Amino acid sequence: MASLKKNIFWNSVRVGSNLVFPLVTFPYVSRVLGPDTIGLFNYVTAIAAYFTLFASLGFPIYGVREIANVKDKPEEFGNIVNSIFTANVIATFIVYLAYFVVALLISGEYLLLYFIIGLSVLMSCFSFDWFYQGIEDFRYITVRSLIIKVISIVGLFIFVHDKSDLLAYAILSIVGTCGNNILNLIRINKYVKLRFSLVDCWKHTRGASTLFLGTIAVSLYTNLNSIMVGALGTMEAVGFFTTGNKVVSLVMTIITAVTSTIIPRMSYLVGNGKEEEAAFLQKKTINLLNYMSLPMIAGLVILAKPIILVFSGEEFLPSVIVLQILSFLLIVIPWSSFLGLQILYPIRKEKYGNYAVIIGALVNLVLNFFLIPQYAYVGVAVSVVCAETVITLAHYIFAMKYMKLKLHDFIPIKSVVSTLVMALVVYVCSCSSYSDYPVCVVVWVIVGALVYVGTLLLMKDKFMKEMIFKIINR
Repeated sequence: MASLKKNIFWNSVRVGSNLVFPLVTFPYVSRVLGPDTIGLFNYVTAIAAYFTLFASLGFPIYGVREIANVKDKPEEFGNIVNSIFTANVIATFIVYLAYFVVALLISGEYLLLYFIIGLSVLMSCFSFDWFYQGIEDFRYITVRSLIIKVISIVGLFIFVHDKSDLLAYAILSIVGTCGNNILNLIRINKYVKLRFSLVDCWKHTRGASTLFLGTIAVSLYTNLNSIMVGALGTMEAVGFFTTGNKVVSLVMTIITAVTSTIIPRMSYLVGNGKEEEAAFLQKKTINLLNYMSLPMIAGLVILAKPIILVFSGEEFLPSVIVLQILSFLLIVIPWSSFLGLQILYPIRKEKYGNYAVIIGALVNLVLNFFLIPQYAYVGVAVSVVCAETVITLAHYIFAMKYMKLKLHDFIPIKSVVSTLVMALVVYVCSCSSYSDYPVCVVVWVIVGALVYVGTLLLMKDKFMKEMIFKIINR
């Protein structure tokens, strides 16, 4: 079994690339395509993502757990992989036919754009990331991801120069998705002789569909938000909302790098009755999430304007308020994800997680209808934060009897104080007339990080000392 430290390292490299590449590409794409074209692209992508969710049917999460549980049992390993793959292919074929019909009905002059982006639906059944995560092969996932990203970024600067190159941009986005899936398909034969198998196919479909209910509910406050802004507002409004959301999502990838590597290990520990080790890992995880999330929120709220100017340009300044509102998701979503994926999911209590996200999805849907017509992209940002907060509260209520963590474990007082000190320092520094320059944004981030860590050390924070000690002794 790969060590957890190595898994986190490789996943951190992948997450780092997920941060660096958009920092290079998105500022270019935003300025070249503009808010309305970016909005159109994100609108169609959100529709295709909806169908991809139905095609995946919960297998991306379900598969990780099932593979993690049997990776030491070769006699069961191949059968489970083939059964999950077969069920996924059948679901994908049915869903793609539905997407094809819908695209014909609603695409209008953008039919070709719908079909290009729709390839992501068709190829979703070959995304074996659930398999590689289940066996904890994060090194391969990272190397593959880097190769595809380099190819995509080179193609972007060669083929995309103005608004008329929207289709070229769409093709390049699909190359990234399909390229990863094709490489996954080729390499999986190293572990399993891939074939269609109906053995236990229905069993795994039912198991995955339980997770699917939660996944589709989550999509109501992700993909559907962009769709509703486009339907009830304008494509330009979609562009403003998705730009602010894009920045938050990029920062969120740093946090999710921690949880995504721990899911298979947590499932393994719980599945093998090692509850004490699982509880210790949960405590470490929630500490790490809190200590990362709080300063990031403060940084995004204070530096929202210069970040948007650097990231997308003056045309996207309305995205500043969206970014400030959505920044609070950096603490709400990690808590929710932790409670759902680290507490409820390993003990097969995912139905409670489904209840939580369904409640939140309903809140989001109702708020969208009231807020979007009047407040457009600002309204949907508020709706998202409210919905996620409801989901997190519901997750906590459902999970509290299954975990040893208490409420005070989720509120690190020293981290909160350090964040406030950091925020004050960064705010004073950012009031400079030069604060909109890219180099200044980097400087303020570095200053903020030093102040945050320094304040924690002055307060003799045990967790921060432990983290620094581990880094020094590597």
